[in-house]
Amino acid sequence: MHVVRTKSDILPSLKHVHSRIDEVLNRASGELRAAAGHLIQAGGKGFRPRLVLLSAEASLCGAPPDERADWEAVQDVAAAAELIHVASLIHDDIIDHADVRRNRRSVNSMWSNHTAVLAGDYLFASAFGLLGAHAHTGVVTLMTDAIADMCRGELLQREYAFDPTVSETTYTTRVRGKTASLLAACCEGGARLVCADEGVCEAMRQFGLNLGLAFQIMDDVLDLEGDEELLGKPTGSDLVQGNVTLPVIRLLERPHWRQRIAPRIAARQVDAETISLVKEGARATGAMDAARAAGHMLALEALQYLNILDASEASRALQSMCHAAVDRDH
Repeated sequence: MHVVRTKSDILPSLKHVHSRIDEVLNRASGELRAAAGHLIQAGGKGFRPRLVLLSAEASLCGAPPDERADWEAVQDVAAAAELIHVASLIHDDIIDHADVRRNRRSVNSMWSNHTAVLAGDYLFASAFGLLGAHAHTGVVTLMTDAIADMCRGELLQREYAFDPTVSETTYTTRVRGKTASLLAACCEGGARLVCADEGVCEAMRQFGLNLGLAFQIMDDVLDLEGDEELLGKPTGSDLVQGNVTLPVIRLLERPHWRQRIAPRIAARQVDAETISLVKEGARATGAMDAARAAGHMLALEALQYLNILDASEASRALQSMCHAAVDRDH
């Protein structure tokens, strides 16, 4: 096992990641710059960049960090991960005709679908501009594979839109593509950038996959029971868009509730009354608690993959991120 050596003076800083993102935005101008930076300026959790940074730090080989870790590369990849994430959000909002994101108007509603598509494309292109210099590490392949998985997940979501018979297996496949694949690429990418061995790289990938599944399940729970102001969007938005999530799948397993709710979903009659009924049923039957428990189980599974690492400030931070992913209110 590699010995992880952690020193505060070599911990990558999100400040440098933000600087790279600012440089990307500054290369654009006018409407493109405003649209591309709209969601970035709204702020976010910085979840994906932090995963790249901490995974690299936690996976360091036994040699002195300054000899084995190219922190410029780590910061480039962390910035690219955030750009890819934001670009995908912009494109998702176009597909879903969403008006709100991160407590502000979506890019497509603020400008137009045409401008929003170009803004997302610009961020994708800029991400690969950052990744290109580090292609020899495999991070370009990791990120392109993740984007392909995200596209497949989106198509699967469209295929099963407003389908009350969707299975939990299909749901998991969709979430693995849309959410977990990018988190897995972030964690594996961080490990590869510091020359970790294959066992560590694979463990970090599996950590990211399970973390991503747990994170999305909690998102789906919060979509039904969270605070709209904290979420930055109306509750019930997933089902309004036809996205049948794990709490709803568990609810539809109950014959009484399936008879009441499934016809409404299938007929695309997901109004305020339907959302209220789903919330009531999910609470009353324990479907919400069951979904939440599934998320916690996946988080615990993710944590097991960190056992390959020695104890360090970075590995403890990854553990904390995993706990926080399922113990949050937005």
